Amino acid sequence: FAIWFMDCGSRSFKRKNGQIHALELFLNTGFSQAENELILAYFAQVWGVHWGLSRDRQQYRLRLGTKAGHAFFGWLRPYLHPSMQSKINPSYNTTATTYGRLSQGFEPAGNDSRVKE
Repeated sequence: FAIWFMDCGSRSFKRKNGQIHALELFLNTGFSQAENELILAYFAQVWGVHWGLSRDRQQYRLRLGTKAGHAFFGWLRPYLHPSMQSKINPSYNTTATTYGRLSQGFEPAGNDSRVKE
């Protein structure tokens, strides 16, 4: 399941006064509505996780809200590869991280970043 999330999962944090007040966790499946409903039933029966189902354009995806999303992250964290922590860690912000690297002497070089010496 962790591999599936690392490949097709995403999250969205909503902040208010600098604090996270809402979390949405998505898992893209690429399956039909009926197939997704089977997946929902499996997670509810076997794991006690009650995903919602949403539709984004022509694709369905599984969705968790704030409370269930935090619990899910706690369960998932030990199984994620270190390079995938940004998928669940709210402190990873692409813009801030990119700016921080550049201000610390990191400079993009093609597809690679190297430390200035």
